[in-house]
Amino acid sequence: MKVFWSRLPFSYKLFIGVLGAILSTLIFLLFYIQKYETSILIDKFKNNLQKEAKFKNKEIKEYFQSLFYEISFLSKLEVMDDLIVKDTDRRITKILELKARDLKNSITISALAPNGIIYASSDKNLNSKISPVFVKLINTFKKGENYFFDKGKLYFFTPIYASFDKKLFIGHLLLAYPLSNLSKFAEKSSVIVRMIPPKNLQTYLNKPFFKEIPKTQKERYVILQKELSGVLQGWKILYASLKKELFSILYHLQNTLILAFLAAISLITLLIWLATSKITKPLKSFVETIDKIIKTGNYSERIEIKGEDEIAKLVAAFNHLMQETKKAFDKLQKERKEHLETLIMLINFLSQITSAKTFKETIEISIKEIKRFSFSKEVYFGKTKCPLSIKIERMDIENSSIYEDGYICIKNPKREWFKNETFINALSKMISLQIQSIDLLEHTKEVLKAKNSFFSAMSHELKTPLGSILSLTQTMMRDERDIEKIENLAKMEQAAYNLLRTINDILDIAKAESGKINLHIEKFSLCEALKEVLDMLLPLADEKDLKVEFNCQENLSISSDKKLLKHLVSNLISNAIKFTDKGGIKIEASKKGDFFEIVVEDSGEGIDKESLNKIFEEFYRTKNKKEGSGLGLALSKKLSTLLNGDLSLYSEGKNKGTKAIFRFKSF
Repeated sequence: MKVFWSRLPFSYKLFIGVLGAILSTLIFLLFYIQKYETSILIDKFKNNLQKEAKFKNKEIKEYFQSLFYEISFLSKLEVMDDLIVKDTDRRITKILELKARDLKNSITISALAPNGIIYASSDKNLNSKISPVFVKLINTFKKGENYFFDKGKLYFFTPIYASFDKKLFIGHLLLAYPLSNLSKFAEKSSVIVRMIPPKNLQTYLNKPFFKEIPKTQKERYVILQKELSGVLQGWKILYASLKKELFSILYHLQNTLILAFLAAISLITLLIWLATSKITKPLKSFVETIDKIIKTGNYSERIEIKGEDEIAKLVAAFNHLMQETKKAFDKLQKERKEHLETLIMLINFLSQITSAKTFKETIEISIKEIKRFSFSKEVYFGKTKCPLSIKIERMDIENSSIYEDGYICIKNPKREWFKNETFINALSKMISLQIQSIDLLEHTKEVLKAKNSFFSAMSHELKTPLGSILSLTQTMMRDERDIEKIENLAKMEQAAYNLLRTINDILDIAKAESGKINLHIEKFSLCEALKEVLDMLLPLADEKDLKVEFNCQENLSISSDKKLLKHLVSNLISNAIKFTDKGGIKIEASKKGDFFEIVVEDSGEGIDKESLNKIFEEFYRTKNKKEGSGLGLALSKKLSTLLNGDLSLYSEGKNKGTKAIFRFKSF
């Protein structure tokens, strides 16, 4: 056998090999399709049916929920009060008829008196009779349920209470839904759909739609059953499809593969003959050379071939390509090495200068690093520009301008890329930015220190005379008998209190900015803390006849600074009351993931877009006539940061209300 095979021409070997490969592939595909694709198709089909069953279950649940909502809505209409006086005029009947007509599907709606007599119904034949399902309704009502099955119908009911007395029970509203209507949920399905009821209802539902597929026929179908939930708990939805129809596409694919195999054999016979006579030999040499280049990475390898045909031209082009590739690769390797060295140098340089704390230290580190990387023996800093120099710029913070502060000169660097203008500019930017950041940080520290010192000193100096003014004013008010003078003194007292409150806000802001506010963390109920703030501010809302709504999620226990949190929320609610003249205020507290969220929303003046961008600035006031220092929101913003969170304000514009959201984490 080996001798016979060795004597065969290459074209025959190639033909037999290709034929065997195609034939084995075809057999494998046919076997795979028969054994695995059928099960995959069934699984995919069942997965689709699972999704459809889930959707149908949801659709049915929502439909029955809507029926219950309909009778619940009807039961609350004032017209139902007619049941009290046993008024059987057309009002209730007309409403029930219209609603039953809207719902369609032969649905009947009846209004029952407490004793079960039907006073009004969309079916006129039922009026003035005792409902045949009244006993079952009462038993179901006692169980706390609102639906039951009887014979071939599903009943929903809801109690009716008098509109003028919600505790006065005057009857039931009963909706009867024929279960035969369930077939409408299968109208758009592309497969057989059936609804299988519990055994106690099967006697009344004899249609094929409510029966399972006989055992003798089940082998012909792919079947999926799924339990229903909700009102139809205990029911099953059944999907079935004939296997013959489901697998028809596979049978067609098998026939197509066989025809394709026969066509491929004919075409391959011709191609193999052409390939062996003209292409195979030079291509073999071509492939071997490429394989060798790939394995060794030696781009000096070349293919030798004689002739001037297309194959020879292809080989010549390949040899030329390899020659150019070698040149490009060598150049790329050199540039890559240089770029890598440059990048490493810049990273190290940046790492070194960012550790500097002063201008002098930055220059010293820069000179040291540049000397080390450039291999230059002379690198120095001066005020005069030299042939190869790095410009150092600084910022005049007072005038917000940039000026040249000097130059780092480099003489005779041994590395060529130190002469590159882009590289020199990069070094200049790095050094200048580091120096500017040092200057800006120092200036910021001085300004902040001066600001806090000024606020603290001035606020303390003002609080002493203010205390005297308040004390003297209160004493004069107690001794004075003239009403007009008392009113003037009261205004003086209020003005002094406002000034004192402003001073306290300034002190708090100064403390927050300087980090002198010490947090007192404790565990407490967020709802109770918010209730305490609300109880304190409700009189202000009552004076303006504002409706206040408070909603708080249960069991919101947090660890935070209770006093500061109450102060922040107090500012938000006070602002909402101040800037709302009509309507109301809504306060909500909840937990979303790891964050707690407090929302204060009002229907007041709102904030225009321009003011919204500046609202948290100190002493900023919107364009309104309300009194205020412009410090409350600025302080609240700083407190929100201290309390491990953030404060945001939203408004759609003037007279469209404002929403404040404080999101924070527990400590």
